Amino acid sequence: FPSHDNMLVYYRFDRNLPYTAVPMNEDNTGGLPSGVKGFSASIEAKGPDTEMEYFIVAENAGSVNFAPAAYTREPYKVKLSDLNK
Repeated sequence: FPSHDNMLVYYRFDRNLPYTAVPMNEDNTGGLPSGVKGFSASIEAKGPDTEMEYFIVAENAGSVNFAPAAYTREPYKVKLSDLNK
């Protein structure tokens, strides 16, 4: 994402439950192009093979962006054990 004032990750471990929002923190990531920032968030999983659905919201005074763009139909999916390799 280009520079934004507020970044949130919305996640859930069961598609029948509502999403939980967690603020993302700006990281001191070097080597990124001008105007690009790195962000991270900590989410506690129920277990290492738990699959998580998630999407990211980036907002500032002038715009709101979603990733993926079709987040209502096709959120990102990942097993937390794959992230922690």
